[in-house]
Formats: sequence, C-alpha cells, structure tokens
Amino acid sequence: MTADVLFDQGDFEGARKKVEEALPVFQEIGAQKSIRASRERVGNILYQQGKLQEAKTYYDQALRFDQSVHDPTSLASDYGNIANALDGLGDLTGALKMQQQALAAFNELGDRRGSSATLNNLGNLSLEMGNFDAAKKYFDQALSLAQEITYRGGQPYPMSGLGDVLVVRGDLAGARKQYDEALAICEEIKDEDFAAQIHTALAFVALQERRFSDGETLARQSAAVFDKTNSTSSSAWAHALLARNLLSAGNLAEARGAAAKAIARSRQAAGETPRFEATLADSRVQAKSGKAAEARQQLESMVSTTHKHGYRLYELQARLALGEIALWSGSATARSHLATLEKDARSQGAIFIANQADAVRQSK
Repeated sequence: MTADVLFDQGDFEGARKKVEEALPVFQEIGAQKSIRASRERVGNILYQQGKLQEAKTYYDQALRFDQSVHDPTSLASDYGNIANALDGLGDLTGALKMQQQALAAFNELGDRRGSSATLNNLGNLSLEMGNFDAAKKYFDQALSLAQEITYRGGQPYPMSGLGDVLVVRGDLAGARKQYDEALAICEEIKDEDFAAQIHTALAFVALQERRFSDGETLARQSAAVFDKTNSTSSSAWAHALLARNLLSAGNLAEARGAAAKAIARSRQAAGETPRFEATLADSRVQAKSGKAAEARQQLESMVSTTHKHGYRLYELQARLALGEIALWSGSATARSHLATLEKDARSQGAIFIANQADAVRQSK
C-alpha cells in the first residue's frame, strides 16, 4: 500500500523498493496472489520509467500465473498491460490484438467499466495507426457505455478522444467543444492529471488557430502539473507544445529551452509517441536556429520509424515538418513535396494535415 502511494506521487524508485521489500515475505508464506500482484506492480513502475521490455517481462509472469489459476478478472488486466507495453515498443499490431483480447475478457466478465476503458484504449491505438473511422467508433462506444453505467470518471477520456478525431478531420471548433466538455467533468471529479492532458490538447488547437499566447499559457500550466508528478510522457508532450507555440510567436530562445526539456523528458518516457512529439518541436527549433541539416536528419529518422511500425498519423506530421523546413531553407522541391503530402493526407482522412500542407505550400 505504501508502494501504491509512492507510485501515485511519482516516486517510482521508492515504490519499487517497497514492493521488493514485500515480495520475499509473500514468497516465504506462499501467498501466490500477492506475489502475482507484486509482479504486476513492478511492471507498472518499469512502464512508467520507460523500461518497456522489462515491464513486459513482469506482465508476462503475471499472465502465466493467472492462466494457471484461471483467474479471468486478472487475465483481462494482464492483456491490457501487455498491450500498453507492446504499443510503447512499437508493436501496434500486437497491441491491437491484446486490447481486443482484453475487451473480450471484460465483456465475458460483465465488467462494463473495464470494457469502457478498453474501448477507449482501442480508440487511441486506432488513432495512432491512422484508422480514424475505427477510432471514432471505439470512442463513441466507450462514452456510451460509461454514460450508461453512470461512470463519471470514465467519461472524459473518450470525450477527449472524440476531440482528437475532430482535430484530425480539421474541425477545430468541434474539437474545442469536446475538450471543454471533458474538462468540465475533470474539474467536477478533481482529476487534475487528465485535465492537464486536455489543456495540452487545447494548446495544440491554439497553435493551429495561431493563438500562440493562449497555447503557451495552456502548455506551460500542463507542464508544471506533469513535472510535479513525474509524468514523463505527458511532460514531454506539454513541453513540446510549449516550444511550438513559443517558436510560432517568434520567441526562439525560450522555444529552444522548452524543446530541450521535451527531448530530455521523452528519453525517460514510456513509448515512442513522446519522442515523436519532442522531435516535431525540436526539429523546427533546430531549423530556425540555423541547423536545418540536423533537423532534416531528425525528421527523416522519424519518418522511417513511424512508417516501419505503422504510426501513420505521426508519419504524416513528420512529413509536414520536413516540408516546412524545406520551404524555410529555400528548397526547390519543397512545394511539390507539400503537394504530394496534401494529397496523401486527404486520401487518408487526415484533413488538418492536408489543410496545413496546402497553407504552407501557398505561403510566401
């Protein structure tokens, strides 16, 4: 229990130490379920520290135990944990399979809270993979189920996810409405962490609408929350959005500092997506700092990684940043690159990237 408190406070090393103090006692008295729970806790700690392969090893141990005793409730949790680790390791297909197994397990149990949360996870995964219609379907189902069982704490997540889908489809006003509704519930139930995540999403909307001062304020507030709780993945995202709003407002010096923090946080974080967010910010800052070659190298590596692992939305975003930097550098092929990107993004349903590519291409 002390470990759980330390974990919630962001003291992951302290939490792990407490679990490892308890584990030999459980082993000595043969408390098998407590041994299994301890392994899951260590997996969760390692996941938060960005040690995904090690986390998966502990999750696999918990899964084997639950299979041996035929514990359907814990099995559903195991599938979800392994899915999150696989997502972070870049195995999106494996993650999708595991989330679907988790959903089937929760449905069989009649655990509708678990089903709602898993549907939301499937929505997020579909969004990363560029399956926007599927993402909307999963978020709609997650929200409908959470509302049906009056699970207030589970409603802001799919509501925000639906906002993400609207952003991708280019409906920023609709997205802002979804985020505001989700934020109102977060404030009602005092969910400070997810409220900060929504503020970060709103900072992205502000960036697209060229409200850079608003975006800076939102991202700065969120970064402070995430840094306090040692939420490295979310911190990387918030610092990246802070850097992009500052850069767009012409404040290169502060943008450089925020981008450096985003990169540092992303190296400590679980999964690829925090690194993608940090790269999208840092590459633009590098280019504006006279280091266009380094910026292109960062983004070309990101395009290769995202294409290989199926992060279609981030692949399009990296290509957009490459087009912007090419145009800033006076490349003769920049506009043709952006025209191709616009066509590809529009065909895939990523309307906001298509619109941005068109706007950048037509700029002077």
